[in-house]
Amino acid sequence: MKNKSNVILFIGNYLSKSRGSIGVVESTLSKISSKNLIFHFSSKFEKKFFRLFDILLSSIFKKYNVIIIDIYSGLFFYLTLIVVIISFLRRKKIILFFRGGKLVELNKKRPKLFKVFRLSNKIYSPSNFIVNHFKNKKFNIIYLPNSIDTKSFKFKRKTKFANKILWVRAFDKIYNPKLAIQILNNLLNKNYSIHLTMIGPDLGELDSCKKLIDELKLKKNISILGPIEHSKLVNYYHESDIYLNTTSFESFGNTLCEAASSGTPIVSSSVGEIPYIWKHKHNIILSKKIDVENFSNAIVTLINNKDLRNAIILNAKKNIEKFDKTLILNYWIKMLSKI
Repeated sequence: MKNKSNVILFIGNYLSKSRGSIGVVESTLSKISSKNLIFHFSSKFEKKFFRLFDILLSSIFKKYNVIIIDIYSGLFFYLTLIVVIISFLRRKKIILFFRGGKLVELNKKRPKLFKVFRLSNKIYSPSNFIVNHFKNKKFNIIYLPNSIDTKSFKFKRKTKFANKILWVRAFDKIYNPKLAIQILNNLLNKNYSIHLTMIGPDLGELDSCKKLIDELKLKKNISILGPIEHSKLVNYYHESDIYLNTTSFESFGNTLCEAASSGTPIVSSSVGEIPYIWKHKHNIILSKKIDVENFSNAIVTLINNKDLRNAIILNAKKNIEKFDKTLILNYWIKMLSKI
């Protein structure tokens, strides 16, 4: 590290205290200790208005010489455009992380907006899907994958298979929580004994999910637990027989890696980064389409084929070893040392 202290302002969602799950940046930086690096984070506010306001004020008034910004889609995307311009005018070093799974789609629709990001000094992404797209657009972007704490998500072989399905995402449209409920209903109608546990914060879809559960009379077959402390998630992976991932967009897929590390086989959509990391019927079962019937068939394949299931569990565990935090941490240290 350089002798001069670098004050780094991280811009993103740092909501581990309110939502339970800890983000990639928080988890990684908690392992880095250096007298030459001082970290500030914005924002830790749960309410969107306060979070956005805090980010804007921090970028304008905080003392920092480096700013590292997580770039997602939605309203936050437009705020980060402003923050990049502010930081550029303040002559700060700007490092961006393209994290949002919808960024590729947004770039195709509104490419001119992304010109602002060319003001940055460096751009990283945990997604080869995103990296390949933006390299083709002449962005200087570098692959830096997310990390998984494999010691916290310990591997556990299951002695019994009871068709317990786990879904861990935010209750947001892009993650299709209602689809998970419809899949459960379809499997029950096909006489499969299934129980679905859903974990995650409400980002607007929880009420409609509860309404659908009532309409389909599925209360006995579904448990909605809300956000769970990240350190306790491993218990739910161990208790479950299948991890179900119904997302329409994916920039990396930390929950898939957590499930694999814990020994829980995965059924997932094949979007974004997923086909770059995972191989169908080798370490995962991929649904051909994001619909009820294709997902149901994928789950049935896993239920009915014990040998395939066991092979997928072992291959998935091997597959995510390259993302272990001890390896990825070295990449972060190397990146920060060059600031």
